[in-house]
Amino acid sequence: MPLPTGNIIYPCPLSKGYSIPSDQAWILLTVFSLYRLSLACLFVILFFSDFGPSLLGTYNPKLYTNVSLSYLFTSIIFGACALLRKPDYVFQAQSIIFIDILAITLLMHACGGITSGIGMLLAVTIAAGGLLIGGRCAVLFAILASLAIIAEQVFAMQTHAFATTAYTYTGVLSVAFITIAFLSYFLALRSEQSERIISQKEQTIHNLEELNEHIIQQLNSGIIITNT
Repeated sequence: MPLPTGNIIYPCPLSKGYSIPSDQAWILLTVFSLYRLSLACLFVILFFSDFGPSLLGTYNPKLYTNVSLSYLFTSIIFGACALLRKPDYVFQAQSIIFIDILAITLLMHACGGITSGIGMLLAVTIAAGGLLIGGRCAVLFAILASLAIIAEQVFAMQTHAFATTAYTYTGVLSVAFITIAFLSYFLALRSEQSERIISQKEQTIHNLEELNEHIIQQLNSGIIITNT
């Protein structure tokens, strides 16, 4: 995994040509970490309170409890790491996306499978991956998320966990994940190109100002304005 170089971070070796300013990258990672922490708190609070939806943990309460508490714990740890900016950005970004895919898939299974709607939360993770990591690496995570929900459906069918399966919904959701990954990547790439153009224009203006000062300093004659 590449480390930050100067003020620019290159998130993934697979994401050739994609980079993100260091400060912006850490801000995005911190915001996403806060989102994950809020989501984890909701998973735990709604399950252990009387206000949560009835579908939470309906199929496997024990699995739901273990995964939701583990997700909350890791969200706190990575949230603190994002604020401290240690360890390196690439490790944190890739780790939390992988944890999200695993945790949300398990929570989805504990809540009754793909029809519970929990799997839709992976769309946010995939979109965040496109912004935080970008390029082929983000698409790779989208494919992993797709394979995860497909594997969950196959496992549910083999074990007769649920009365019905929803392969059509699973396929549509998988295509949506990959589409979101591409769209978020192109959005991030366009933003990066805009910032590069702005930076080039600022540099051009700075060079013109220096040239103007140099010309004025080299003038052998001048103009004096008097009031007569």
